[in-house]
Amino acid sequence: MAGRVAAFGLVLVSALLVQSVWGAGLTVLGIRPDIVALTVVGFALAEGPGTGVRYGFAAGVALDLLAPQEHLVGLSALVLVFVGYGVGALRRYLIGGELTAQVTAAAGAAATIALARGVLQLLLGEPGEQVIGLLWSIVGGAAYAALLAPFICRLAQGVAARFPVVAPVG
Repeated sequence: MAGRVAAFGLVLVSALLVQSVWGAGLTVLGIRPDIVALTVVGFALAEGPGTGVRYGFAAGVALDLLAPQEHLVGLSALVLVFVGYGVGALRRYLIGGELTAQVTAAAGAAATIALARGVLQLLLGEPGEQVIGLLWSIVGGAAYAALLAPFICRLAQGVAARFPVVAPVG
């Protein structure tokens, strides 16, 4: 169990580093890749909603604490918990091969994340994007996530397969 937690933690720290250090350099047409969210999608596809929720919460809190000046602490955690649950619960309904499932889930998750953050920022009275900017974030983020999904989701699914859930004895 400790190896599993360490492996998942290493994936999270690596995703946070890539997103925060190289994320600005990977910006295409104003859209930054959400590497951390793609790891949430990968783990949720691999193991279902339980792991998606737990990892999504940890990833969201880590994101919020890494850059709290962008929005309220807990906003990313809330969004990634719902994304982890949603992808994990819907994984059995994704038709096609593994690649199709990864691309579809990642694009849907990225669009959902952009929309949820925009709506929550509006409801909480935080400064957010205008409607056109929000639409661009939804479409552009979904396209960018679809391009990166085969690499990042496969990595997360490989870690989940290498460190499976161990049933308690007794």
